[in-house]
Order: sequence, then structure tokens, then C-alpha cells
Amino acid sequence: MSAIHRREEMNNQPSNRTAALAGIWTGLGVLLFAAWSGEGAFSSGLAENAAWLGVAAVFIFLPAVYFVVGRDGARFSRNWVNNPAERAKYMALMTRVAVWIATAGVVGGLLLAAQKNLG
Repeated sequence: MSAIHRREEMNNQPSNRTAALAGIWTGLGVLLFAAWSGEGAFSSGLAENAAWLGVAAVFIFLPAVYFVVGRDGARFSRNWVNNPAERAKYMALMTRVAVWIATAGVVGGLLLAAQKNLG
């Protein structure tokens, strides 16, 4: 099986479910890293900033591209507001973004509440 066929088989389409799962991933990863790094895990600001850049790539940018927006997303035309098909695609994208952010916020809030209650 060639690489092209494997890529086509693995082509996932973003949905509200994948956006919610990405939100869980984002909320868990960022908050757990923040809790860990807040305990003085780094000896220099440069190392901490580099680590935060890696966390942003793994827990924010990659999930957003692959599971919220989609890798194969076509650009919207300049006149997307007047085109019902493009307007529907835009609203679906904005719904996925809202689901991703809301899920990450709920997970983050629950983790912060649990952290506060546990000490």
C-alpha cells in the first residue's frame, strides 16, 4: 500500500466530537503543565518559555489544526457571506471552535476546582 493511499484512509474530518475531544486534551495538558511548572520546575525563564512553546504546539496549535479547523480546509471566498453553502461551512467551523474552547474551559475549571479542594 502506498503512502498516498494510507494518507487518504487516515483523512479525518473535524466534527463537534473531535473538537470536544481536542478541548479535553487542551484543558488537561495546559493546566497540568501549568501546575507542574508553577512549582519551580525550571531554573531559567528561557527554559520555561521554550517549554511553554512546546506545550502550546502540542496542546493548542496541533489539536486546533487537525481536529477543529481541519488540515484540508479550503479558504472562504471574499463573498462568503452571500453564499449560503460557504456561510454554512463557516458557521460549522465557528461551532467547532466554540465547542473546543468551551470544553477546554469546563475541563480547566473542573481541574482548578479539584486542585483547590485537594489543597
